[in-house]
Amino acid sequence: MKKLGRYLNETFPKLPAFFYFEQKINHLKNTIHIPEQALVLLVGLSGSGKSTFARQHFLPTEIVSSDHSRALISNDENDQSATQDAFELVHFLIKKRLKRGLLTVVDATNLQEKSRQQLRQIARDFDVQPVLLVFNIHFKICKKRNELRTDRRIPHYVLNRQSDLMRRSIYRFKKEGFRKINILSSEREMEDAIIKREKLYNNKKELTGPFDIIGDVHGCIHELEELLEKMGYKVEKNHLNFLYNYKITPRKVDKRSSSGTLWTEGPIPRLASDS
Repeated sequence: MKKLGRYLNETFPKLPAFFYFEQKINHLKNTIHIPEQALVLLVGLSGSGKSTFARQHFLPTEIVSSDHSRALISNDENDQSATQDAFELVHFLIKKRLKRGLLTVVDATNLQEKSRQQLRQIARDFDVQPVLLVFNIHFKICKKRNELRTDRRIPHYVLNRQSDLMRRSIYRFKKEGFRKINILSSEREMEDAIIKREKLYNNKKELTGPFDIIGDVHGCIHELEELLEKMGYKVEKNHLNFLYNYKITPRKVDKRSSSGTLWTEGPIPRLASDS
């Protein structure tokens, strides 16, 4: 399909629709869907482009960086003696942000299973979904970038160890319990990637009400029917074998309620489905 779009672009340069069509295919292919409330783990070798990618697609305040935390602790992001304290700070910041319902990105190598499991447990504690962004960039590229660094160069043996961890980890993510796994395997895929934030199912912030909330119904089906009628709802009741089918419709179309069907078996009502 991409070759067809490119051929049509070259053959009919005055028809820009084909160009947009091809671009749309590329964008759909490289779109990464992330819940609006999530804990995003960047996974990859040093020099794989994690930090650069994070800066391009997320707010600076959304990124919790292990290197930056190490610098805050010791004034030097290369000081490995501050690593334990730095990650305590990382976990502290993550918890405070998730408590507020804010999307949080963890910028660290995250190559050790133990580290990923700790972060996954934090996500579970705050009822958010952990998301993996895996930067499976070729070792030679990471090595070249590392050699060109002037501020922070990783020893070769550390980079080799990171590469071994990546090879062992990349096939274990699902077994570890991660469900949203996004793997970027080239610089082109990183450049073309688009982050799309998905609205949560229970996010109804666009609905401003007024709302009618009725609780503690239990077996009081007749009292509920009478109350709904007094509030202006239209209640239709049909008898189907041993079940009562109640169709409840608002008096007028507004944001108070959507039409629904209430099924009852005996005196206890339960909501079956929206009509």
